[in-house]
Amino acid sequence: VYADNNSPYHGKAIVGTVSGTTINFGTPVTFDSGSIYYTSSAYDSTNQRVIITYIDFNDSSKGKSIVGTVNGNSISFGSSVTFSANTTTETSVVYDPVNQKVVILWVDSQVSDFGKSVVGTVNPLNNTISIGSAYTFNTGSTGDISTVYDSNRNRVVVAYRNAGNSSYGTAKVGRIDTTSNTMLFTGASVFASNAVSSISAVYDSDNNSIVIAYRDDS
Repeated sequence: VYADNNSPYHGKAIVGTVSGTTINFGTPVTFDSGSIYYTSSAYDSTNQRVIITYIDFNDSSKGKSIVGTVNGNSISFGSSVTFSANTTTETSVVYDPVNQKVVILWVDSQVSDFGKSVVGTVNPLNNTISIGSAYTFNTGSTGDISTVYDSNRNRVVVAYRNAGNSSYGTAKVGRIDTTSNTMLFTGASVFASNAVSSISAVYDSDNNSIVIAYRDDS
């Protein structure tokens, strides 16, 4: 999933099939013919769908999501859905297979760069996604978000730069409240007492641990 700078910046997706040590790619498919940026993607293993989140520059930089179905070396999409009507600057999406929900996180630049999250439910019949109520996981300036799903504990972990606290590297653990269909996050844990950026987190299922990589700006 990427923005094609020559289109200009149209949102495109391409499907590749691994064969030995090579990848054979199909033809790029446009999922948004406007200018997009900050893409993120996840796989809904229950419904066998791909979820893409991005920022639609041509529509006041709103945060949007779209659902795709892979068929061979191609992918087809439903209609895009807005998960943030405010100006958005980053997105990150993960899938929770236990609750069969999509979790979308973003930075709301219209509200002091607060970090926010929302729970989505994919409808495989028409390739759409319904969005729940937003939850603010950080009431301060947030950036460089990266999100993973801990399958051992059924929790979502978000790592981010907390500009409200000297840009320290910070992480929070969240779970889906199935009653309200929203995310609930615990208190913050600092993983780097320095200013950080370029954060990327991954889950190690063999050791049941979260690994966070980052740039130490200090």
